[in-house]
Amino acid sequence: MARIEAYILLYYNFFAFSLEDLEGYKGKSIHIQLKDDYSIF
Repeated sequence: MARIEAYILLYYNFFAFSLEDLEGYKGKSIHIQLKDDYSIF
């Protein structure tokens, strides 16, 4: 568990902890091809 905590602390700025954290992304859009049409939430 200590190794996971150390990893998160080391790369803290690369994690989103809320939806608001994701709003700033303005990079290239990503499309993921699924095997079926079921919605993912």
